[in-house]
Amino acid sequence: MQRPTEFVIGLAREAENDGGQKLGNLALAFARRYVQEGRLAEGRRLLIVNGTYGGTGFARNEWGVTGCLYLRLCDMLDELFALGVSRRVEAFLWHQGECDSFENASLTPEERYRKHLSDLTMQMENFRGKYGKVPFVCGGFTDEWTQANGPQCGAILRAMQEYCQNAGRAAFVGTQGLASNDKATGNGDSLHFCRASLYVLGEKYYNAYLSLLKN
Repeated sequence: MQRPTEFVIGLAREAENDGGQKLGNLALAFARRYVQEGRLAEGRRLLIVNGTYGGTGFARNEWGVTGCLYLRLCDMLDELFALGVSRRVEAFLWHQGECDSFENASLTPEERYRKHLSDLTMQMENFRGKYGKVPFVCGGFTDEWTQANGPQCGAILRAMQEYCQNAGRAAFVGTQGLASNDKATGNGDSLHFCRASLYVLGEKYYNAYLSLLKN
């Protein structure tokens, strides 16, 4: 990822793979609930700021306070705020961690847990320092990936859960029972959730977000 990057604002829709198949996006389900429940004042619009890129994490300095994707995310937000229209960041939806559960293979589970907790904490303290104490929601992995990489996944999940317990206005969403691509289609991809599961996950994220508004 290079900076600066050209940013585009467009109508939110599902992406498609090379075969024309639609790809799920949990943020779309979250945004649909947000709009349907009347949380937008008249004349306002909801922007999904898409900072993600598959297979990335803290391990290769893609995320974290000096990571290219984190800095790019802040670039996008800063450019939006510079447009001069009043705006606020309503929620930070974080679904990462699979990469960090297998990179740096020499790390013990305890070292992996401590590194992830430190990286996530520093990133979110930096983000909230810039944009306010934004509600933060994150979630777990597919059942197959968690079972196949138990100690490493356990370290990452423990770090995310501990961050949410201590940071304030933060929630961890369980993912047990949500089908992976392999379980849904038999394509061998047990790392990623299937399209239907991503929309269930988006609903779970929204419900967690609602619970944070009471705090």
